[in-house]
Amino acid sequence: MTCSAAARPRMLRGLFLFMAALSLVLGANRASAQIPGIQAALDRNTISIGEQAVLSVTCNNFTLPTPPPIPPVPNSQVQIAGSSRSMTISGGQVNQQTTYSYVVTPQNIGNIVIPAITVDAGGRKLSTQPLTLQVVPAGQSQLGGGNPGAANQPKPAFLRLTTSRTNVFLGEIMQAEIRLYYLDGRLHQLPQLGGEGFTMGKVIQNGQGVETVDGINYTVFSFVCTAIPNKAGDLALGPATMEFGLYGRPAGVFGTVAFQRVTLRSDSTPVTVRPQPTAGRPAEYNGAVGTFAINATASPTNVLAGDPITLRIEISGRGNVDMARLGEQKGLRDFQTYPPNSVVETDPLGQQGRVRTEWVVAPQNAAITEIPPLVFNYFDPVSGTYQSAMSRPIPITVRPTGSTQIGSDPKKLDTGPKPIEIAHIRPTLGVISTPSVPWVTQPWFWMLQSVAPLIWLTAFTIRKRREASLRNVDARRKKDVSRKVRDGLTEMAALAQADNVEGFFALGFRLLQEQLGERLKITASGITESVVEERLRSRGLPEEFLARCHELFGSCNNVRYAPHQTTEQLQSWIPKFEAVFFELQKLK
Repeated sequence: MTCSAAARPRMLRGLFLFMAALSLVLGANRASAQIPGIQAALDRNTISIGEQAVLSVTCNNFTLPTPPPIPPVPNSQVQIAGSSRSMTISGGQVNQQTTYSYVVTPQNIGNIVIPAITVDAGGRKLSTQPLTLQVVPAGQSQLGGGNPGAANQPKPAFLRLTTSRTNVFLGEIMQAEIRLYYLDGRLHQLPQLGGEGFTMGKVIQNGQGVETVDGINYTVFSFVCTAIPNKAGDLALGPATMEFGLYGRPAGVFGTVAFQRVTLRSDSTPVTVRPQPTAGRPAEYNGAVGTFAINATASPTNVLAGDPITLRIEISGRGNVDMARLGEQKGLRDFQTYPPNSVVETDPLGQQGRVRTEWVVAPQNAAITEIPPLVFNYFDPVSGTYQSAMSRPIPITVRPTGSTQIGSDPKKLDTGPKPIEIAHIRPTLGVISTPSVPWVTQPWFWMLQSVAPLIWLTAFTIRKRREASLRNVDARRKKDVSRKVRDGLTEMAALAQADNVEGFFALGFRLLQEQLGERLKITASGITESVVEERLRSRGLPEEFLARCHELFGSCNNVRYAPHQTTEQLQSWIPKFEAVFFELQKLK
């Protein structure tokens, strides 16, 4: 196909105009990608009084010599918490972001307005939008997103409370399950279960798994505990609460992982508690609720009247085992009784077990031929009636006081020569022996007598030193942490040899927590990178050492986003950990 000479200039003009328009579009995109800007956001819109919110101020494509100044916020304290930088590359354009984090601590309940934040970006005045933070009474905030548009996003973590029964009798033991659902985070403590009118048992972990809720896969931890109602009526069990640490998304390609400690709170569960019936209640009833059985043995079973007999009684079953105590036993009126000693043995939740009792009784006359059945009264919540468990009678033989032993022959007691009632006085004294030297004057006697006190004094000194060592918690913790660090470095070398990157840095992070916690005398599990600025810098430590600490924390936090490292790279980290541990162990 050929073009005429007249058409060729028109084609060239069209091509030129197309290239010019394309250049304008690309230039506009490039200019817009590099336009400086500033945004502010809160991690949550609603918090409880006593909690803290995180205010993030992000500067796009410009830098500031100091953090942006925050205007005064009424009824609140605002403190700088740190900063991070990130970089993104899109369409050949490089965008840089600097994010400054502030901690907002409200002082009163109500709505708090954070004014617009204004900064100077190369001669241009940039401002953020004002933000509103709602502060509610303690325990009423809900864990959620940080902006109104995130209402439909899944919750990062929440609690659910369920019970085995919601209609129980007074004193009946019931089981509650607390389930923790989370996307990414870390446990800080076991949940706590409250509720007026209930006596709570110990909370134990019951299992771990994965569950889908509203199409989202959550990691689930299950915790169980027991609750016993101590008053009748319509009550509310719960809520369950717990402290939990959430991991946020990293700030950019090279940013660190955000961490936020939140208080999770479940809904309460209504429970109807019925009083125990008064009709048919035995006089010897002590408050046991459940199903129980009783068994008893005795020894010895052949005694004189007034001699002691030890009863060994075992009450076993399911229910509030702590209340399983024998009441008054009318069948033992012909026995002298002494205070019993009892030991309670239960499963971890205290729902079933047994009570072992030793009871000393003494028969008062020889007419007694058995220990009568022992009666234990309890309330059965299934049938709603009072029941009685009885042991079997125990045959015994009671002999009158002063009687002969069984099997002895009275006639044989008079055999043998009669003793001489009056002895003749000897007329002479006989030979008088020479007295020997008294032992008390011999040195060996005193040496032998000193052996026992020396042994006692040595044992007493060793015991006191051991008790002093056990009381010195700091010294014991220092010794224990030193051993953990020594063994952990050996294990890190093995993990490096096996190319186990996540295990290597997870162990290194845990050893850092243990060593810092021991030196700073704080709990190790709650230590994060912020402790370097909050605790170590104030002690005047060299900046080089603080930088190494930041480097180790950063590598441990970022390993999940860049887990590929060679054996040589992992081994190169070990001397860095050793150097930091050595410097921390010298810290006073």
